[in-house]
Amino acid sequence: MSKSKYYTAESVSAQHYEALLHGHSYPLYYAPWWLSTASRGKAVYVASFRADRCVAVFAAALSYGRLITPSFCQYSGILFLDEGLTLYEKQLISQAIHQQLPKHTYYQVNYPPSYTDWLGLHWLSYKQTTRYNYIWDITGITSREELLQSISPTLRKNLKASERAGFVYASNVSIGEAIALLRLTASHKKYRSDFVLQEQLISQSIERGQGQLVGLRTPDTGQLAMVSFFVKHQRVAYLIGEGNDRALSGRYQLKALVLMHYILQEQVGIDLIDFEGSMLEPIAKIYQALGAYQQSYMTISKGSKYSLAGLRARLLRRKG
Repeated sequence: MSKSKYYTAESVSAQHYEALLHGHSYPLYYAPWWLSTASRGKAVYVASFRADRCVAVFAAALSYGRLITPSFCQYSGILFLDEGLTLYEKQLISQAIHQQLPKHTYYQVNYPPSYTDWLGLHWLSYKQTTRYNYIWDITGITSREELLQSISPTLRKNLKASERAGFVYASNVSIGEAIALLRLTASHKKYRSDFVLQEQLISQSIERGQGQLVGLRTPDTGQLAMVSFFVKHQRVAYLIGEGNDRALSGRYQLKALVLMHYILQEQVGIDLIDFEGSMLEPIAKIYQALGAYQQSYMTISKGSKYSLAGLRARLLRRKG
């Protein structure tokens, strides 16, 4: 157990972590079931207390000496559960938690947007870079006309053209068909995506009644041309992954068309759509044209990713 002034921090079990989150609002990526699967059972949980009251939790994955945000989690790290904390108190809590982390050779964790001050970690020699995601507030949008009026004129025009092309909305795409298109989409990219893990998350979220695969089919053959994976959590729909037929023109407009259908047909219990975030200009422009607002979050890092443990981990992944 580490101590910092009035705050303590200690490692906790998955069951204790889940109990500490009960009654609080938190992002999908902190949900115990999601985090456990995404981390392949290698999740690390730390909690900070003042007296007997939990004021913050920490979650990440420890793999081959690397403490990182798990795959398919946009962020993890420290989540404050007490809204009344002062800036100085948050710094003390951050220090207490980081002093209690398990031994690791490299650290790279994306912290949630609610974590806005990293000075306490700067004092501990951590580094910080800024990343972005987008949030679309769809509260009050109940009709096609309201949705079209809420987006930019250019996107509105392109959406109407995409509608005239006759693509058919599919509300329940099969997992096998979705994974096939996701693989096709990623085939040109340099990095390797873990489709086995992605399929596990899709299956688990659908079984829980929180996940849904939706998309567009071509009007002539019914072939799947676009697929989106959404997960609902606490009145937010998280867009976790997308796939598309790269031979199609106007892919970004079709992306918006899927969103339009999803909002109008599946929006019950949803106030916000949380896009997984992208630093790519064309995708960012689509989100902005929809009326989504930009949200920043931090990547906190320390150590070298090129350590022997890190190299060993990459070699093992390539063999797998």
